[in-house]
Amino acid sequence: VVHLFLQLLPNYSSNNINAVKDLVYKRFKDQLKDHDLIERAFLESQGVIHHSRLGPLLKDPNSYRELSVSSVLALPMAFGDKTKREVRIKGRLDLLNLSVSKVFIVDFKTHSKVPSSVKAVDISVLAQLELYSRMLNQVYPDHDISTAIVWTNTTSLMKIPRMSSDKALNTLFANQVLDDIKAGS
Repeated sequence: VVHLFLQLLPNYSSNNINAVKDLVYKRFKDQLKDHDLIERAFLESQGVIHHSRLGPLLKDPNSYRELSVSSVLALPMAFGDKTKREVRIKGRLDLLNLSVSKVFIVDFKTHSKVPSSVKAVDISVLAQLELYSRMLNQVYPDHDISTAIVWTNTTSLMKIPRMSSDKALNTLFANQVLDDIKAGS
């Protein structure tokens, strides 16, 4: 629900916020046992939107939220195997910010426990961001591509360095990383 608020609210003026909240409530009221969850999600998303650094990023006209992406990448076949195969990868970016020379990919995480450092972030999240980076590098080869995680419950931005090898990707089953992954193209 936090993701939905972060997708919708930056597009509306403060005069329409309650209308957006009502729409989200109507959408989820039959599915939720805890109706206070919507209010908590709303407040959490408001914290992100009103954050001095994150709010402008969300409201930037060059920021796109909940963007579907798809690409074919050459990925390692198995751990330790140097052979690669072409794999079609599909995913959804929580936020993509574009400028003349930069691509900034942001993943929103609503976990209650926020890792203390990048080294403590789940490897599947790191691999997911690296795959997104590689996908967008095909579209924007001359741009500087960077990634980050926004931890919504602490309203913090954690920059994630790019992986220079396939090591992290070798340790994962691809279907655990993104929404959809299929061999071939």
